[in-house]
Amino acid sequence: MNLNLTKEQLLQPETAVTITAEIPQIIQGARGKEACNLADLLEKQLHLEERSAKGEVMAPIEEEYKEIAMVLRFVGLSFIYNDQRILELFEKYFVGALRTPDLDVQERLRHKLLDFPITTRDSFKEKIRKALHANQERLTEHYLALDDKEAEGTVSNWLRDYIQNVGGGLVDKLQMVQYLTDGANVKKLSPEEREYVRRLITFYEVTKISSETPQGVEDFIAAYDPDRGKHYFINSDGLAEEVLISEAHLTKTITKKPPLVKPSAGGIRALYKNAPITVLKQQNYPTAVFVKNLYEALFSTPLVADREAISLAILTQLAENGALDILLAGQPFTSVFSKYLKDKNKLKEARDFVLTPKTPYFLSQFLQFILVDQLRLGDDRATQLVVRLGNLMKKAGKPEYFDMAYYDMSEKRFKWKL
Repeated sequence: MNLNLTKEQLLQPETAVTITAEIPQIIQGARGKEACNLADLLEKQLHLEERSAKGEVMAPIEEEYKEIAMVLRFVGLSFIYNDQRILELFEKYFVGALRTPDLDVQERLRHKLLDFPITTRDSFKEKIRKALHANQERLTEHYLALDDKEAEGTVSNWLRDYIQNVGGGLVDKLQMVQYLTDGANVKKLSPEEREYVRRLITFYEVTKISSETPQGVEDFIAAYDPDRGKHYFINSDGLAEEVLISEAHLTKTITKKPPLVKPSAGGIRALYKNAPITVLKQQNYPTAVFVKNLYEALFSTPLVADREAISLAILTQLAENGALDILLAGQPFTSVFSKYLKDKNKLKEARDFVLTPKTPYFLSQFLQFILVDQLRLGDDRATQLVVRLGNLMKKAGKPEYFDMAYYDMSEKRFKWKL
């Protein structure tokens, strides 16, 4: 896709036809970055949102481009780093996404939420629900009978009707089906408009499920059911798939050369808003610099301001690059962690650590030392963060670090694998 088109070129009918034909491929391929770039081009050249906000009358081709641009924003949701901008999309432009075939907004949101610590995702999803309740876009041409009055078929009004019929808490699938089948207002709709309403309430229900539960967590997590003695992977749909997990990786030593770390400024900005800008801007940092910065954040006297934000930002960046285990490769953390093990009277483990320091087993304990003993995050929050770090290490090509923390299906809580 040519991203150097001028305004005059964009307004040519043949250009609009070419761009429109490309949209399904961008959606089906989940080409988020390309989607954002194309939406930026349309806005830069045509000022679509600015003119729409002013109430200007636009040509039909410009109106079409405006709808395309908003759909592209949802495709590229992972590449939008302004939280308020995301909420604005759900409040003002969500109908276009609901009406677009093959655009799975739930999946796009899931990917975006991976930029957030698990403990902050629920609050952001609540903000999205509030944005949907404020959305005055027309979802259906049919009016609703609402509060003994005729009401427009807006997103907001459909959610009001839905809640009045099924309640405001978590709703099971049977209740949803009954609403879509027997709801007095839904019955009036054409099959096409009924599908729009179905997509709306399905998405709405997904945002109610806590990210701190197996059903709602956006990451893939390791789980163990002691009653059955079986290991599972719980995928992003909350479904448990039995797997065989070898214990051999617990003593596997990694000997790869330490990589250069390439920070993703946008992702870290979304994760830890207080992280210092110097952590975010560098393009290629030797891992030694990250190790030094982490050590200073944790152990400097007096304590560094925003030490939690800085520490978590660095741990995330190292995990994204598959380099989290480098923390156990040498000083200063080797001595610090050895002392920690000895202080805990884990003398055999202290000796084993000297021989094979870079293993999932010791990295798990090391992260517990940092997150719980030093940053005082508590086991619940710390284990959920380590689930995220393990996912990043797996994605970076080190799957042996995936289950350093896991979800105990019997006790219904996250635990360390020690």
